[in-house]
Amino acid sequence: MRFRWIILLVIAAVAVSGCAPVQQEAAVEFKGKIAKSYADSEEWWPEPEVPPEGAPNVIIFLLDDVGFAQVGPFDRWPSGEGFDPAYTFMAADVHQFIPVMWNDNTPEPYRKTYNLDRELADRAINWITGHKSIKPDLPFMMLWASGSMHSPHHAPAEYLERYRGKFEMGWDKAQGLRSLGFFDPVYSSHLAPFSDTDPAAVPADVN
Repeated sequence: MRFRWIILLVIAAVAVSGCAPVQQEAAVEFKGKIAKSYADSEEWWPEPEVPPEGAPNVIIFLLDDVGFAQVGPFDRWPSGEGFDPAYTFMAADVHQFIPVMWNDNTPEPYRKTYNLDRELADRAINWITGHKSIKPDLPFMMLWASGSMHSPHHAPAEYLERYRGKFEMGWDKAQGLRSLGFFDPVYSSHLAPFSDTDPAAVPADVN
């Protein structure tokens, strides 16, 4: 079964996930006729492979910070892993507002963006729309990996405003919010207590 594979990546550290090596298509005997003139020639095209009825589209939303979306820069390019288009960056700590991006194997012009996640989402929507408008019956696989879970943890401006001043009470009092149910206990149990034995630690002003 043939898919169109699309990849929108942000990079962390280790290896591409959800990809398979490109399969070389077997040679097909040409059944047309090549003559001395166009009028005497007969064109011929092999029948395209058709996926089974009901074959699904696949989108992998990869939310990690340990590198399962790594591509390139010297090997393992998306085009060598079976993906048709790719929009990626190569650096681990990519800037979410001024990203250095690659369109397939070509670097993009340096520019600012509102937020890389939004740009990746817009590109995904445009590619899916274009693909489905041309070959609506051909399934696709897309690997969409966000950079928001990886440092430098750049958030959109409206998110920064939403939480501005929320934690100015300091680390000690913020830790106390756990007992009031502000944090999911599954995650808040992993928050380390403030250490006053660390000479580099300066207690927060809780007054």
